[in-house]
Amino acid sequence: MIYRIDVRTARASRGGEAGDDPVGEAVRQQIREFADHVGPITTRRIFLIDTDADEQQVRRVAQELLADPIVEKAELVDAKTQAGGGSRIEIHLKPGVMDPVAASTEAAIRDMGLPVREVRTGRAYLIEGGVPRSELEQIAAKVLALDDSRPVPSETHYDGHNYYPTNKWVLFGHHFAAISGAGPLIGPVLAAQFGFLPGLLWLVIGVCLGGAVH
Repeated sequence: MIYRIDVRTARASRGGEAGDDPVGEAVRQQIREFADHVGPITTRRIFLIDTDADEQQVRRVAQELLADPIVEKAELVDAKTQAGGGSRIEIHLKPGVMDPVAASTEAAIRDMGLPVREVRTGRAYLIEGGVPRSELEQIAAKVLALDDSRPVPSETHYDGHNYYPTNKWVLFGHHFAAISGAGPLIGPVLAAQFGFLPGLLWLVIGVCLGGAVH
């Protein structure tokens, strides 16, 4: 049987107001570029679990594994109990696309001693108020769904300073050096990118004379 679990930001402990949903607010800001009348947006993380475990065991998975009990609430839902009102968009990965969150969740469920055949994940976006279907499709296509052909911010917001298209290999070099560790790798990475002399100068002048003296 396939169970669906929705994980949402929990309501504040005082006053009954909904907790902040930074993902929903970030999406709303992107949507406002072409639809400024869209209301507040809340999000749900979706887990679809194909298992022979009973409902009580699945609820245990939801509470102990999928949600942070301090700031989130996990709910076992079906078509009748899904949040009503407003407008809803759901985004799911296409078949065959790697889903590391699903893979780690599946492994964790097995570690709990429960049988599981497959786990798939998605995300739901709940928009307050009614939004026409044509506009929902535009929001899904322009903001929520991945699309390699969509222009990136360096193209749509190009200003020659903060937003500037960069060669992918130069960008890779910067990211690789930053992620791997600046100390021992900046010199070799610079040497690989720009040649031996700039790398050597960086090691001698930048590291020994600049960094060490400072």
